[in-house]
Amino acid sequence: MEQNREKLAQRITDLMKTKGMKQTELAEKTGITQAAVSQILSKDRYPTTPVLMKVAQVFTVSLDYLVGKSEDPGIAAAINNDDELQQFFRNFQSLKPEMQEILRHQAEMMKNQKK
Repeated sequence: MEQNREKLAQRITDLMKTKGMKQTELAEKTGITQAAVSQILSKDRYPTTPVLMKVAQVFTVSLDYLVGKSEDPGIAAAINNDDELQQFFRNFQSLKPEMQEILRHQAEMMKNQKK
């Protein structure tokens, strides 16, 4: 269990750094206290599954990645944890194929602008 706590704490710490997020912000987004976040990060506490799911959703990663069972953040699993992304894909699937192609093309153009 100690190894699980250590891996989880490290993953959350790394994800927070990547997003420039403070403990208070993570607490607010997950609905837990800042003290609970601090205890998780200091490996004094292991969160419940619903809290883990909320943390995974905040960072858009899979639960397996978050708890150290996978090295891949898992975009497919991350989509399953994000209600807004699920709704986007449902809407996308309901579009006519030519409209889907236009959106794909626009997304590719936006991706290339970032480079």
